[in-house]
Amino acid sequence: MARKATGGRAKGSKPNGRLKAEDVFVRRDPEGRLIPVEVKVPGTEKTIMVLPTTVGSIKGFTALDKTAAEWPVEEKIQYVQEHVTDPDMSEVTADEILDGMTMWDLDMMLIAAVNGGGVSRGKQKNV
Repeated sequence: MARKATGGRAKGSKPNGRLKAEDVFVRRDPEGRLIPVEVKVPGTEKTIMVLPTTVGSIKGFTALDKTAAEWPVEEKIQYVQEHVTDPDMSEVTADEILDGMTMWDLDMMLIAAVNGGGVSRGKQKNV
């Protein structure tokens, strides 16, 4: 069932309320695959679809103790390629991303994907 984002918090939730199980549970299709969530890209009115982050999907990343914008560019690109499903970034090469996007745009897409793939996904729209 789709959940609509409402001003940064789940409809009916209290601001600064306690984290609920539904806020951290991922949704899966009948085959067990993760279901992407729709998130707004900061600084735009546009949205992207992202897969939730899993331990396995960030295994080997070297800068997880830093903000996503501070990650090495190779890890930013890898995360976007593996987590952004619409637009489908999995077939876009690192060179195409570097040649076709500004670092600002890459960072905004990355931040949206990281935020949407974490605990805040409970506040996003699932499709």
